[in-house]
Amino acid sequence: LVNARLTIGAGARLDGDRPGLATFTANMLHEGAGKRDAFAIAAELEYLGASLSTGSGWETTTIALDAPKRTFAQAMDLMADVVLRPTFSKVDVARQRDLRLAGILQQRDQPGAVANLVFSHVVFPEGHPYHAPAGGDSASTAALDSAMVRNFWNRAADPRKATLIVTGDITLAEARALATARFGSWRAPSRPLPAPTMPSEPPRPETRIVLVDKPGAVQSVVSIGAPGIDRRSEDYAAITLMNTILGGSFSARLNDILREQKGYTYGAFSGYS
Repeated sequence: LVNARLTIGAGARLDGDRPGLATFTANMLHEGAGKRDAFAIAAELEYLGASLSTGSGWETTTIALDAPKRTFAQAMDLMADVVLRPTFSKVDVARQRDLRLAGILQQRDQPGAVANLVFSHVVFPEGHPYHAPAGGDSASTAALDSAMVRNFWNRAADPRKATLIVTGDITLAEARALATARFGSWRAPSRPLPAPTMPSEPPRPETRIVLVDKPGAVQSVVSIGAPGIDRRSEDYAAITLMNTILGGSFSARLNDILREQKGYTYGAFSGYS
């Protein structure tokens, strides 16, 4: 088996005033590329015994490919099409846009999803990249069209910000030859997306309580938190260990006491990011 993972420094932090654009674009990459539509891509992957996934987070967009060594070169052809020649057809964009809008509506009935959205909106001030949801909202999603998605990808897909990692039953020489053949023609965009201006650490607000009232809800979610410490902090390892003990696993203190011992809640956890 061989795995290839292409990571591009183009995530939701580049959305600007269009929340959800990066994650939507990433999800559209394998909906049609080159001369294949989504069904043809899926059929070809199945024939090759391969799997391909695309997605985007706050910092990066990632295209991941798994395939047996005997079909890996052919699978890389598909990967190159997805990265360099996505179609972003109007029909596919409209279909995926409607699905996302339906998902956003469904989130309103999920207490955990509502809590996460409100938490980020309250903790990070307007203008901060984390203020708006990475998946967008109803207004930003309804405005998505093929031209907007294509323009974003043409400016975001920059080989100067890309890293290809290949692991498995393959030599460095073989991996380099495959990468050069498939991606050697990849050129930097003429108008790359500007780097986002990252504000300084948000001020920690005074303690306050924000209530989202949903009459008749069968569950309540309580979220407590504040802006975290920078990932480059020398205390990162200690914070990660602390979180594991406090609430980072099922057997951690929060869940053990509040669920197992007291029976107050179905689950209580903590996280650091």
